[in-house]
Amino acid sequence: MIAVEGFGHLEVRPGQSLLEALTEAGVSLESACGGKGLCGKCLAKITQGAPPPPQDEEIKLVDAAKLAAGYRLACLLRPLVDLTVSLPDERKKARILTAGQTPDFEFSPSIRKVCFRIPQRAIVDNQSAEEWLGRLDKDLELQGDLAFLKTLAPLKLGNVSGEKSCTAVFHQGRPLLAEPGDTTNSAYGLALDIGTTTVVLSLIDLTDGRELGSASMINPQTAHGLDVLSRIAYAQENGRTGLDALQSSVVGGVEQLALSLCRERGLEPTSLYQLAAAGNATMLHLFLGLAPDSLGLAPFAPTLTRRLSCRGAELGFKELGSTSVFCLPSVSAYIGADIVAGAYVCRLKSRRENILFIDIGTNGEVILSEQGRMISCSCAAGPAFEGMNISRGMRAAEGAVEDVRLKMEQGQLSVELKIIGDVAPAGFCGSGVMAAARELLKIGLVRPNGSLAKKADLPADDPRRALCLEISGKPAVRLSLDSDDLVFTQKDVRQIQLAKGAILSAIRALLAKAGLDMSALDRVIVAGQFGAYLSAESLTGCGVIPEELGEKLKYAGNTSKVGAYMALMSSRVTSEMDELAGEIDYFELGGLENYDRLFASAMRFPEPKKD
Repeated sequence: MIAVEGFGHLEVRPGQSLLEALTEAGVSLESACGGKGLCGKCLAKITQGAPPPPQDEEIKLVDAAKLAAGYRLACLLRPLVDLTVSLPDERKKARILTAGQTPDFEFSPSIRKVCFRIPQRAIVDNQSAEEWLGRLDKDLELQGDLAFLKTLAPLKLGNVSGEKSCTAVFHQGRPLLAEPGDTTNSAYGLALDIGTTTVVLSLIDLTDGRELGSASMINPQTAHGLDVLSRIAYAQENGRTGLDALQSSVVGGVEQLALSLCRERGLEPTSLYQLAAAGNATMLHLFLGLAPDSLGLAPFAPTLTRRLSCRGAELGFKELGSTSVFCLPSVSAYIGADIVAGAYVCRLKSRRENILFIDIGTNGEVILSEQGRMISCSCAAGPAFEGMNISRGMRAAEGAVEDVRLKMEQGQLSVELKIIGDVAPAGFCGSGVMAAARELLKIGLVRPNGSLAKKADLPADDPRRALCLEISGKPAVRLSLDSDDLVFTQKDVRQIQLAKGAILSAIRALLAKAGLDMSALDRVIVAGQFGAYLSAESLTGCGVIPEELGEKLKYAGNTSKVGAYMALMSSRVTSEMDELAGEIDYFELGGLENYDRLFASAMRFPEPKKD
């Protein structure tokens, strides 16, 4: 028996890992490698009971001080005795972007409510309730929907002594459910953004479009890997069981958020009539329970790209079983509904400009709109921009370093850190990772080729020597003059290089395909959960975006969720998004001639400026 502080007790089967038991119980613990013992991220601290001796993998991946304090990797810990463990606090306190710019649009929700007043029935009148409603409004299609009739039957409209009323809820003209009384002034919906890393849900009043509340969480699927490929692999390796686990974890997480929002507003879950979902193609496949195998293999053919509607019960929702759910359309396996939503929200089609739209996350998606003609591509940026796959990386939670300043003045070196929550630093979130790289490039401790300077290569009186370390015989730098807790390794720098190389190579490839150069761009729009926290100074300072584009940079926020909101509130928007998805051309970067050379050149950091 394992006691998990804050979550209760777990039964762990013989041979089962703690991570597997936590996942089965619906407790999310991040595992970048999908539980293979390779990333060192799924740390759990044993607070009661004797910790087993650390395994070789743990000795390589986890600090000796943490191992001595009782930390073990949950994917490798297979308990043989009763233990009490605690999980990382940052798991529950991540800073997640929920907002974005919303352009003007016409409200025309596809959910409509009609109140029917049923007169007293004569004893000789043996018409069905369905026929009565049809007579009251001949334009409404009421017949033939079993789910609707199941909600109509309990209202007992076939036996009326005195006048009664009921409200029929329609979705795109077809009946969804029936309710007693007049509830026409009470209609709510949900706008959902399913990101690879985060899930954001907003509660919307469908009568006037107001956002009544928003809730967010780390995507529970992170227990099976941080990126889409690791989750695709998990589904492939575990078959239907793995796919069901991935679907149920995210559906269960979304339902938890929805019920929390309902409680805050005193609403019944049955008043949530519609949910609009946006996300990348893999996340939507997993949300819908569609096997993602083909998304990970050439020619990368998705099962679904068009908009799809279903009832919540078909996806595994319990309290939201009667809710009408629809997913926005995608373009391809790696230009998903989140990017279609972003292109729509940012009006790429209608603007007569040359616009570069970049969504920065574990995947980097880029659209070039040349006077409204759009071409796109996707690249595997990896999770470095989110603070992951970095030795001291963490979520944007309390204790995370979000900005760094290194200053060399009059032969003295100073280090300034901005920390979320103004507490002792625990690690670097994505913006802190990029800021650290930017500052180390400025002072020359990271060279343009990505190599770290060695202490022995610097003059004896060089103040930068104070930041130089060696870890296992390899160069590293620390970002504190007081301790070695905040360390950047050569491997960390390579992760940043891979991420920035992926984005920059995609930008250059799109421009080359259109026959444009950087100077032809009028605007650069950065969207996405993590892109919003990466400053223009860091993006240009690390060379993710060329310096000459810095003044043209604009941030659009969480356009995926905004697009879901707009589609929820407007049938016209959903139709226009369908058209837009068909107008965005897509090409595979890997199919370009000499792409390997393009990528290699894009990995190079900018040369430091000379004073």
